[in-house]
Amino acid sequence: MKKIILLIPLIISGFASGQIGVNTNSPTAMLDVNGEARIRTLPVAPNTSQLLAVDSNGFLLKISSINIRKDIVGDIKYSRDTSDSGGWYLLNGRSIASLPANAQASSSTLGFVTNIPNFLNRLEKTKSGSEQLGVLGGASSLSLTRNNLPNFAINGTTSTNGAHTHSITQIENSGSAGTGRAFLVGNPGSPYGTQTDVRTLTNSGSHTHTSVTLNSNGGNQAFNLTPAYLVLNAFVYLGS
Repeated sequence: MKKIILLIPLIISGFASGQIGVNTNSPTAMLDVNGEARIRTLPVAPNTSQLLAVDSNGFLLKISSINIRKDIVGDIKYSRDTSDSGGWYLLNGRSIASLPANAQASSSTLGFVTNIPNFLNRLEKTKSGSEQLGVLGGASSLSLTRNNLPNFAINGTTSTNGAHTHSITQIENSGSAGTGRAFLVGNPGSPYGTQTDVRTLTNSGSHTHTSVTLNSNGGNQAFNLTPAYLVLNAFVYLGS
């Protein structure tokens, strides 16, 4: 089986100027290709290598891999890191004055004046229309107050179980004979004097007491509001 190779003429120019143009008579670089280019084999780059890029005019450039995604001041990220690195600062409530000068300036643009926010034991929340960015709020636990409870009634009635008695004291009024003398005992002498008579009522008869105290028997313990979680550190980007 034979292979047929077609040779297509190309315009190669610019030898005198030290620049080589392919399909162009006016090269503007050491090698100026007016068309597509193909490289059949490329070596695997080590981690420290730079990347190849093309600008808007088609010129090849090399850039550092850390510039592929540019971090913006104010970005927040979660990480297993425990200390500042690469312009990222742990949100632990420290003083702004303890940061490098460029980080202090970035903090000011974010509205952090005295301290950076302390994000320990907190979750992020999307800003509402009336809230300010960077404000801390909420709590990880809550104690119910009476106003938090559902609206319900607790009723109770005491029983008549157990023998008991009630006493009533009658004090007679002074006055003419026969006035206010329903519980007169004996004859103390003058029928016009004031005298006291204590009578005991029986314990029979069904009755209720309207004054009753009901206790909640609660322990007044706060309950935790934190959902299932993975523990990470929060960082803010303040520039490197």
